[in-house]
Amino acid sequence: MAEPPTCPECGKPGALIESKVIYGRDYGKLWFCDCIKGGVYVGCHRNTAEALGTMANARLRYFRKRAHAAVDPLWSNKKATMSRTDVYHWLASRMGIPVKQCHIGMFDEDQCKVAENLGRYKRGLLDVKTPRR
Repeated sequence: MAEPPTCPECGKPGALIESKVIYGRDYGKLWFCDCIKGGVYVGCHRNTAEALGTMANARLRYFRKRAHAAVDPLWSNKKATMSRTDVYHWLASRMGIPVKQCHIGMFDEDQCKVAENLGRYKRGLLDVKTPRR
């Protein structure tokens, strides 16, 4: 079994649970910690206990969802002109981070905000370039 990720709130290892406990529907497994209201958790790759990123509280999950909403359309819809790999290489370059670390599920709040703005800019939804961090 995969090693449990550490909860960033309390430092304890996460507990592996079924996602149905959180979502009311089965999406696979989650690493979970109930040290704060709303919990701290991260999903797992399908049919594994390998975390998709780092454990996140409700606030960070909110910013990760916003970043995904801005970045994912660059590769995931019918009008997309870039592959997913190309998008994440571009994003890593603009953010000044290694491609290996360019995964929204590993981003902190500030990185999520930068990724969201870059995604919105690339999609033509912002008038000015977002400054690099």
